[in-house]
Amino acid sequence: MSSNTGAVRLYKHPQKGVGTFTFSDLSSPDYIYYIMIHYDDNQYAYFPIRTLAIPESNHFQLMLDYEQYLRYNITYHNLVRWLGHLDKAYDLYAELVGYCPDEGRKIKIMASEEDYGDMWIDSRSTNIYWNHNSIVPTLRRINYQDDWSFGALHEIGHLFDPDNTWNFDP
Repeated sequence: MSSNTGAVRLYKHPQKGVGTFTFSDLSSPDYIYYIMIHYDDNQYAYFPIRTLAIPESNHFQLMLDYEQYLRYNITYHNLVRWLGHLDKAYDLYAELVGYCPDEGRKIKIMASEEDYGDMWIDSRSTNIYWNHNSIVPTLRRINYQDDWSFGALHEIGHLFDPDNTWNFDP
């Protein structure tokens, strides 16, 4: 969830029906926010909720399990900074080639148990798959060394080469 963008969620109450609520400005994970759920008949429910926010950026959405991969391996601030680095790379690729993959929809970065290297893409989507065994070591490098992750940058480059025509032989 982006730190500055709200997201509307539906909530179904057994007696009151479906209500909506909006999260916004989730600038810190593990923080208690108070939400109010509004229903059609102007009734509402008000209660605290602890966030386990996983940030999104302009171009990327992390689809990683918070407990398994993120909680103890990277700070929220450093995760947001890394996503900002990936956004910069994305914007420069877009400027270079003159278009955005998948009409500019967010690229999902998700864990996978497949082993095709550290990261890879599937030509049928714009998802970046991350080998589950390399996520924690990479996140720790990002966290402690401000590593931009060669694997992520490399796979983003493939997404801007849909015809697979770029060739960078040594």
